[in-house]
Amino acid sequence: MTGAAPAPEVSYIVLSYNYENFVGATIRSILEQTHQNFEIVVVDDCSTDRSCEVIEAFCDPRIRLLRNARNLGGAGSYNRAVEAARGTWLSNLDADDWIEPGKTWAQLDILAGRPDLAVIGSYVSFVGPAGTPLADATLYEQEVNVPRDFNVIDTWIGRNALCRSSTMVRREAHLKVGLDDATMVRAPDYELWTRFLRHGYRLHAINEKLVNCRLHSCGVTYADPVGTFTEMCWIALRNLRPAAEAIGAWSIFDSILNWIVRQPRLSELTAQQRTRIVGLMVADRSLADYADYRAALDREDAWIEAIGRRVMGCILDRPLPNPVQTAEARVSHEVLAALDADFHRNVEAQAEIRRIYEEVAAYSAALEAARTADEGIEEALLAERTAKIRLLEAKVDAQEQDIQRLTASRNAWKDIVGGFGLNRQGEVEKTVQRRMDATASGETVNPVRKILRALTHCMGGSA
Repeated sequence: MTGAAPAPEVSYIVLSYNYENFVGATIRSILEQTHQNFEIVVVDDCSTDRSCEVIEAFCDPRIRLLRNARNLGGAGSYNRAVEAARGTWLSNLDADDWIEPGKTWAQLDILAGRPDLAVIGSYVSFVGPAGTPLADATLYEQEVNVPRDFNVIDTWIGRNALCRSSTMVRREAHLKVGLDDATMVRAPDYELWTRFLRHGYRLHAINEKLVNCRLHSCGVTYADPVGTFTEMCWIALRNLRPAAEAIGAWSIFDSILNWIVRQPRLSELTAQQRTRIVGLMVADRSLADYADYRAALDREDAWIEAIGRRVMGCILDRPLPNPVQTAEARVSHEVLAALDADFHRNVEAQAEIRRIYEEVAAYSAALEAARTADEGIEEALLAERTAKIRLLEAKVDAQEQDIQRLTASRNAWKDIVGGFGLNRQGEVEKTVQRRMDATASGETVNPVRKILRALTHCMGGSA
C-alpha cells in the first residue's frame, strides 16, 4: 500500500468563469515555473463557454478541476479552493492573468529568510485584452509598483496597492484569520489584506514585475465604482478602524473619515445612505459581513443618521489636513486641468465671435442706411460684410474644433477610468457636463448657430 502523496509547497488557485480565451495561458504560465513543487486547484463557477474543455486538455496530474454545482461568485469559489488546497502557500492567480517563469522561486526564496511574513506580493505589468502592453501602463503602475510599507494602516486608506494575482499567502495564517467574505463582489482581496493587517500579520511585496495583469471590459472589480466604494467603506469599518483604535492612532481614524466624506462617489448615494455610512464608522453596530452592512445602509436609523450628519459637518467645515494621494486623485487633477484649458479656449473663441458679430451687425445697419444714399457704397459695404462673415465662419470652425477637443478629452477620461475605476470620475463628469451646459444656455443658446441664423437673415439667404 502506498501512502498519500506529500503535500505540495505551493497551491495555485485559479478561478474560472467564461474565460476560455484566457485560462489556457494562465495555466500554462504556472506549468512553466522554474520551481515545480506545486499543485493547481481550478474552480469553475458554472461557465457557459468552453473553459472546462480548455482546462481538461492539460494532461497534468497536478491540476484538479472543481466544478461548482451553482454559481458561487468569486469569493465563494475562492473559499472552496482554499479548503481544497494542500500547499503550505496559496497563490490565487486570476484566470485572465499570467505569471513570469521565475515568480514561484523568487517569492519562496525571500520567504525562506522571512518567517514573519504571511503575505508576499510583487510588482505588476499591466496589459491590454490581447496581452500586449498598454500605452498608458505607467498610469496604473504608478499606483502599484511603488515601494510601500504594507504593515502601516495609512498605506491602506482609500487604496488597495497589492495585486491579488501577484501574491502568495501562508495557508495556516489564512485559515486563522478566516476565509473571504462571500457576500462581497468587488473588493474581497482588499478586505483580506486589511484583515491580515488587523490581526498583526506582516505583508511584503517584491519590487520586481512577476505577474501580468490583463485589463479588459469583463473585469469585475471596476465595473461598479459605487459598489466598490461601499465595499471599501465596509472594509474601513471592519478592519482599518479597529486597527487604528488598537494602537490609539486617532489621527489615522480622522484620515479614514476624511477619505470617506470627501469621496465624490459618496454623492452618488442617497442623502440617508451618506449619513449612515459616516454614522456607522463612528457608532458601534454588530454587523456580521458586507451583506449586513449593505442592509444597514438601506435601513432607517435616525440615531446613526444624526451622528453621520454631525461628523460630516465637522469634517467639511475644515480643510483636509493630510490628503490621501492616490493615482485617482492625480489623474483627476490632470484631467480637470486639461478640461479647464479646453473650456477657457472655448470661452475665448465665443467672446471673439460675439465681437465680430457686433461688427457685422454694425456693418449691416450701415448697409441699410446706404441703400437710400448710394448704390456704389452698398456694393462696397456688401463686399466688406461678406469678408467679415467669412472670418466669422473661420472662427466658428475654430470653436467647433475646440468643442471636439473638449469631447475628446472627456472620452479619453472615460477610457482611462473604464478599466481602473478612478474614484473622481463622477466629479469630472459633472464638471464637464456643467461646462458643456453653460456653453449652451442662457443668452447664448448655442451661440454659433444663433449668430449664423442672424447672419442668414441679414444676407437674405444662406450664409
